[in-house]
Amino acid sequence: IYHPGASLNVLADYNTNRKTNVDSIATIVKLAVIQHLKPIVFLSPMTVCRRHQEGSLVILHEERIHADPEGLLTAYAQSKWAGEQILSAAVERGVPVKIYRTSHALPPASTGQAKPQDTYMSVLHAAYAAGVVPDWPDSCFYGMPVDVLARLLVASSLEDDGYSGVIHMDNHAPFSLQSVVEVLLDGDGKLPR
Repeated sequence: IYHPGASLNVLADYNTNRKTNVDSIATIVKLAVIQHLKPIVFLSPMTVCRRHQEGSLVILHEERIHADPEGLLTAYAQSKWAGEQILSAAVERGVPVKIYRTSHALPPASTGQAKPQDTYMSVLHAAYAAGVVPDWPDSCFYGMPVDVLARLLVASSLEDDGYSGVIHMDNHAPFSLQSVVEVLLDGDGKLPR
C-alpha cells in the first residue's frame, strides 16, 4: 500500500491537517491487516526532523521515528509526526512499514513544470520580481525532481529486504535559495513557470 498523499497546508492548524495526515494512516493500517498482511510504503517530510530548540533550527538526521514532537515548526509537521507514531505502533505489531522521508519535491527533470502554489516557486517569483536576493540562511534545496524521486522510491520499496523503518531520500549536495535567485537575476531574465 503506497501512501504518498498529504494535506500540505503549512498555514492550517493541527486539527485541519489531522483529518488527512493522521486519520488516513489509521485506515491504511486497518487495510494492511485485512485477510493477508500487506506492506505499507509511506511518504513523510523531512520537516519531522527540523526542530526549533533553544532559539535555533536543529535538524535531527537520524533515520528513526522521533518520540517527541517538541519544537516541530508547523502543525503540518506535527500531523506527519503523529502519522509516523501510528506506523511505528503498526511495526511493533508485525506490519511491514517503510517510511520514506523526503525533502521538497522539485519540478520534474523531464519538464521543469512546477506546481502552481509551490512554496519555493512563490519565493523565487517574489524575489525575481523585486530583483533582490532574500536573506534566508537555512534555505537549502535538499529536494530532488519529483520524477527522479518517484523512480527511486518505487525501486527501493520493491526491494524484498525485510526492512521496516525510516529511509531518508534527499539531495546530499543541496544548493541555497540565494544561489538560485542570483542565477535567475544574472541569467536571461526568464523565470521557470
